[in-house]
Amino acid sequence: MAIIREATLGMDFGFGVNDATGEARHIAVTGVLKIPFGGSAQTVTGDLTKIENTESLQKSLKLSIDAEGSYGLFAAYNKFDYVTDTKVNDHQVYILLRVIVENPFSQIENEELVDSAKTLLMNDDKARFREEFGDLYVKGVITGGEFYAVIFVETHSETDQTSVSDTLEAGGVIGAGAFDVAAQVSSNVKKVSETHAVRIHVFQRAGSESTASFETDIDKVIERARTFPTIVKNNPFPYRVLLQDYLALDLPKPPDFLQLQNAKEVLQEITSLRTPLFTIVNNIDFILSHPDQFENPAPNVNLNGVRDTVASAIQKLTDAGSQCIQDINKCAVPTGLNLTDLTNLTLPKRKGGPTLAGLGELFQGNWQNPNNQENLLSVVITPIDQIHADVKTRYKGFPNEFDSTAEWNDAAKALFLVVTLQPGHTQIVGGIPIHFPALGSNVEIAEMPNSAQTLVVTNDQGRVPVGQSQFGASVRQVSTFSRSGA
Repeated sequence: MAIIREATLGMDFGFGVNDATGEARHIAVTGVLKIPFGGSAQTVTGDLTKIENTESLQKSLKLSIDAEGSYGLFAAYNKFDYVTDTKVNDHQVYILLRVIVENPFSQIENEELVDSAKTLLMNDDKARFREEFGDLYVKGVITGGEFYAVIFVETHSETDQTSVSDTLEAGGVIGAGAFDVAAQVSSNVKKVSETHAVRIHVFQRAGSESTASFETDIDKVIERARTFPTIVKNNPFPYRVLLQDYLALDLPKPPDFLQLQNAKEVLQEITSLRTPLFTIVNNIDFILSHPDQFENPAPNVNLNGVRDTVASAIQKLTDAGSQCIQDINKCAVPTGLNLTDLTNLTLPKRKGGPTLAGLGELFQGNWQNPNNQENLLSVVITPIDQIHADVKTRYKGFPNEFDSTAEWNDAAKALFLVVTLQPGHTQIVGGIPIHFPALGSNVEIAEMPNSAQTLVVTNDQGRVPVGQSQFGASVRQVSTFSRSGA
């Protein structure tokens, strides 16, 4: 039996491997290294995918529950740490950019057990053989590299989450080749970042120094992905291995791995039960951190208590797995955890949030102030999503147009935006430096009741005192703007 696995720390040609844990053991076999077929040719794949939960992130990172699932419990395996640290929950939007590069496959041939391994088998010391050499050995190594970047946006409501998701997916980027839609991805992320906090969580294997530096700027992340094949060519990483069972060799007395196979099956089940619990914990943590975005929990539901129960179940599963590894005669899935109740738990519903369902009809368009003696002369409103709009404004005394993003306030039923007309500056007057605060405008745009052709626009315009964010000593003008051409 030969199987492909993710490489973990210490795996190399001829080393034994405990496939239940992913741990590299001692050198078990020697052999002749075969020169890879294909020379320096590389296989490169790259795409974008949407992440829905912890399981889908693991799958996108090519982590199989049936194969390497238990590795995340015990091996020195930072790929699983990356999944855990990303803290995927149901209330943010996640897009994964991934590039995988494989160099030609190398393997050893004419393998033979080392003398110490032969001695253990001849003495029928199968338990010690398993401890020292595991149940498989590394026959082949695939060098290459992996680059993953999870782009995630914290949203504020159910409506906002849908809107952000639509913006990030614009242009059909999901499922497309990473290099084909790079410009569109950059544009989508920058557009979302105008109104939301955007974070990028990167995992990379291959490269060194400057080519392995941590990047969080979207354009630099995309450039890293684009140049990753070259990075891998210069600094590859042994990231996948071909594992062979010992029965393929000429053995004095074949070992019995039935108990170890049972241990692997128990550990795989423990991992499959444990993984979805992390998403539940992440969901509860998000709800507890953002209570204003959710409806109140049922009177009999204590979210902190539920979190403790889920965390306790995770720990019990982990402890059972550790016991299984320490003694394969004590491998069992823990009982009494009520996992069905936990995974079917109904958490507080997220609020729908504000919406601009009528934006297209009520606000979109070119609006003029009939009084050309006032400060704000015109606004042009273009929807961005369900709660944001692009607003271009013109002011008396300023020849240029100002472009800003407005946000809908559902309580006030109005769009709000802030425009900086003139940045603060220091000017020398009579040899004395004098600071002039920024000149700006706070604008509120509301519909006129019973009229689709007029808007009520309030403009507070003035200079910002040092240390304050709002414009002070302002002049307030409330005007009725008319739709241009009406």
